[in-house]
Amino acid sequence: FSKFIIRICTIAVTLSVAAMIISTCLMDGFQFEIKSKVSNCWAHIHIKPYSLTRSMGENPIGADPVLLHNLKKAKGVRNVQMVAYKGGIINTADAFEGTVLRGISREGMGELAQFIVAGTMIHAYSDSAMDNEILVSKRIADKLQLKLNQKLILSFMGNQIQRRKFVISGFFNTGIESFDNQYAIVNLEAIQRMNRWSADS
Repeated sequence: FSKFIIRICTIAVTLSVAAMIISTCLMDGFQFEIKSKVSNCWAHIHIKPYSLTRSMGENPIGADPVLLHNLKKAKGVRNVQMVAYKGGIINTADAFEGTVLRGISREGMGELAQFIVAGTMIHAYSDSAMDNEILVSKRIADKLQLKLNQKLILSFMGNQIQRRKFVISGFFNTGIESFDNQYAIVNLEAIQRMNRWSADS
């Protein structure tokens, strides 16, 4: 009878240890996946102008080619890219939604391409007539009932209201709720032109 009890205890301990190992592996896997998503969407280090406000219309900083070259050569740096932000409102016939445009450069497009669930990635254009593509999150698209290749009008507040037309090239879903609920992706040059910034701002 004691052998039977010992065998049951051994099996119970074995199952408990196996469950703990599986739980630890799953937690490590989730942690790695979340870190990977955050770094691909958001980056580990941000260089931005000092400001006392959290305004999305921040002043630009100059991206000196020598500085960019030195940063890319620094130990542990995988990628360096310029970004710009501009707060706006997506207007449709039936509704509107606040969003933050995140202008990305060529270097950042490959990082975000993996999160596209429909359509295609925006293209890197230097022609002002061609930089009107926009990526919208699946959450915002479902809320506003948006479709691929649909034309959108975005309004931007300032001294005077600016309106700009964009065409939806695709939908993305990062799985990071705060990112998906807030951001839309455009070409960096689109924001530089709207803000009348130079190409290295």
